[in-house]
This record gives sequence, C-alpha cells and structure tokens, in this order.
Amino acid sequence: MVEPVFGKMIFTILLILIVMAVLPLLYLDPSTPQYYVSLISLIILLVLVMILVIDIRRQARAYREI
Repeated sequence: MVEPVFGKMIFTILLILIVMAVLPLLYLDPSTPQYYVSLISLIILLVLVMILVIDIRRQARAYREI
C-alpha cells in the first residue's frame, strides 16, 4: 500500500519521465538503436504508471468499504 503523498510524488515523477522518454521519439530515426531504447523505457514507465494507478484504485475501494 502506497501512502497518498508518496503515491502522488511517484506519479508526478513518472509523468515527467514519460515526457522525457516521448520527446526523443519525435526526433529519432526509427532505424537507430536510441529509438528502441527510448521506446522500451516508455513502455516500462507506462507499466509502472498502470501498477501505481491500480494500487491507488484498490486503496480507494478499500477505504470506501470501511
């Protein structure tokens, strides 16, 4: 279970990192290795955001049931 303040901090950091991973994709040639490194990092960051959102939703549901 993630504390609300800590969860918001993680979410903000992940969004900043997602923006930083998307920007090079706009300028890199898809035939270069850097493109695929940025693409893989973007996928990993999106998975982390999904895990965080699922955890926060689960906490919110548990809080409502109390």
